[in-house]
Parts: sequence; structure tokens; C-alpha cells
Amino acid sequence: MNSPIHGFNADEIRSIVSKMVNTGRISKPPEKTRRGRYSGRTERQNKLRVIACDQCGTKFMKRCPVQRRCSAECSKKANTESVRRWHVRHGLRGVPHGVLKCDYCGESFQKTTRGHRFCSPDCRRIGIKIEKATKPTTTTATAHGHTK
Repeated sequence: MNSPIHGFNADEIRSIVSKMVNTGRISKPPEKTRRGRYSGRTERQNKLRVIACDQCGTKFMKRCPVQRRCSAECSKKANTESVRRWHVRHGLRGVPHGVLKCDYCGESFQKTTRGHRFCSPDCRRIGIKIEKATKPTTTTATAHGHTK
């Protein structure tokens, strides 16, 4: 190795440079310019960018002017909640559909979905079995033996 500093460690070099700066033999090198995402902004500007997440409340530094949530998980939770509220507000979810009579036993019950026909799982099971049993099993065949 032909390095002029061979045999010195980094601490020794730092101490020699600091002694030379203190004695005035050399001047202190200018500080390096800051680099990175927030380097061009002042501390005051960066403080304005620190906001609280509107979903979980944690403090974070926003990356763009419209950002309101700290992570993708918080965004997903907030979006799910806003979609649910929209459906409830427009009467598509959370509101009962009306009163209906059970197709099997005839008892009145509160309908909760569009396809709701039976008052209980037992009535549904029995009602579907009866429908299958009474359904005609004959099929029409074409001249070649294929079913339509």
C-alpha cells in the first residue's frame, strides 16, 4: 500500500485535523449540503407537514399536500368505513327490507336480504328439499339425444 496515511487509524487522523484547525493551519471545511426528501425545506416548513392521521391519530410527516392518513392500512380502514356509511345513508344496508311470510311454515319474519324467503335455517333446509322433490325431472331431448 502506497497510501500516505498508512499506519494511522481514523481517530488519529481526526485528532490531527482538529489540532490543525484549532491552530489555524487549515480552515474548517464547509458543511455538506443536506440531501434527501425534506432537505430543501426549513425546519418550520417541515413542522407544518407533521399532521395527525385522521384514522388512528398517530403523528406523521405527510409526503404530499392531500395526504391525510399515515399508512395504507389506515386508508383501507377509512375507505371501508366510508363505503359502509354511504350504503347505510342510501338505504342499501343496515335497514330491514320488510315483513314477509315464510315459504314453508307461513310465519311472518323480518326480511334482511333480497333473496330471503324462509324464517329460519330449518325451514330453509326443509323448503329446499320439498322444492327439489316436486320439481319435474323430465327433460326435452333434441333429435340427436341432446338435452336442451
